Amino acid sequence: MLFDDELHEAVETLKQQPTIGAVYQAVDGEVVRRLLLPRASQHVYYAVDEAKGVVTVHTVWGARRGRGPKL
Repeated sequence: MLFDDELHEAVETLKQQPTIGAVYQAVDGEVVRRLLLPRASQHVYYAVDEAKGVVTVHTVWGARRGRGPKL
């Protein structure tokens, strides 16, 4: 399926380049980034804890909605 494949590719990319996404906003001192899944027209909203080497995906949100999610 298109969405599953593209999300899997995004996760693999984030493992190698966690700061590739554009900075979206700061939430409670945490920088939230977003990465576009262009074929599925979705954004992956995530944060990176570089000290722990952890990427946390907060949500996947439709890029066509015209507004971002409440984080």
